[in-house]
Amino acid sequence: MIKIRDVTLGQGGAKIIAPVTAKSQAEIIAQAREIINLNQVDLIEWRADFYEDILNKKNLLEILQNLRAELNAVPLIFTLRTQSEGGEFNYGFKDYCVLNLFAAQSKCVDIIDAEILDLNLAKDLIKLIKDKGCYVIGSKHNFKFTPAPEKIIKILHRAKLAGADVLKAAFMPESKLDVINLIYASGLYHAENPDDLILTISMGELGKVSRAACNLTGSCATFGSVKASSAPGQINAVDLRNILDILN
Repeated sequence: MIKIRDVTLGQGGAKIIAPVTAKSQAEIIAQAREIINLNQVDLIEWRADFYEDILNKKNLLEILQNLRAELNAVPLIFTLRTQSEGGEFNYGFKDYCVLNLFAAQSKCVDIIDAEILDLNLAKDLIKLIKDKGCYVIGSKHNFKFTPAPEKIIKILHRAKLAGADVLKAAFMPESKLDVINLIYASGLYHAENPDDLILTISMGELGKVSRAACNLTGSCATFGSVKASSAPGQINAVDLRNILDILN
């Protein structure tokens, strides 16, 4: 359980995260404002890899400061999703580290999403991020297929070994069985590690049910869209809130 501003992950029902995916500075702030005004979302994720001028630190800091002012007490997640993990960031690992650490030290961001590609490199980056006072989501994505349940469990353990506070795994299903396996593996991991915060997703239309099945997967949060989505299969945030309320 971790408390981030006014939100406690791991306490109560699953929290809803909405992504900001705009390309320009003005659109990023406008999209964040629209999400906040909806009053249905617990955390906001800025998918900074969509931003058209991501290497410009001056503009990056200005956006982070403006987002912080708009969000008030709503926690902000900073995410640079690389192309190998289904995102838009196509620069090297050095730039990836520099920008994540820059966001962490800005004091505008509460959580950094760090991809667990190489375990040792991820460990080093996560330690540096946490030293700057940010929590970390350790993430792994596969937009092609869903691994076997035992592999999913190993991926979650790997994120924990890297030092992440929230262990995230998202996969694309090729069949209904893949969705069931994702839910099964997540539920099994959660049952054996009840104190670990996990966030697991089966993507696409087939996997939509997993985004609302947090009581089964043990996920502490899920993603809902407000007009723009950051991954296939995201449910509208208002509809998702209603579904979660019913299931809870």
